[in-house]
Amino acid sequence: MFPNAKIITDRFHKVQNINRVLNKARVKLMNQYKNKQGSTYTILKNFLKVESEDRDKVYSTKTFNYRSFKRFVTRKEVLAIDVEYTTSYERVHEIREAIKAKVYRIREIYRYGY
Repeated sequence: MFPNAKIITDRFHKVQNINRVLNKARVKLMNQYKNKQGSTYTILKNFLKVESEDRDKVYSTKTFNYRSFKRFVTRKEVLAIDVEYTTSYERVHEIREAIKAKVYRIREIYRYGY
């Protein structure tokens, strides 16, 4: 229909897409704990806000009183609930930082199949 049209993507939609992928991974992990005893389900359910923060904030030493843990914890401890989810979180934030730094060859740098 448009022979000279070019398919383009913008940074906003790239970041939106990778954030959706990370959220799906969190929900999938959360559902594994849904009917099991313990507070892991609640912790992951309330982790959405932290998931979208920069890594500097997540890896800071500042502690928070998460009611589900019944003690003060860092955001990094919450992230460490599952190794696979932590890896996904790291990959997504590497890509977000590359987009922020305007590295346009993301697929060549990170071959994760997003």
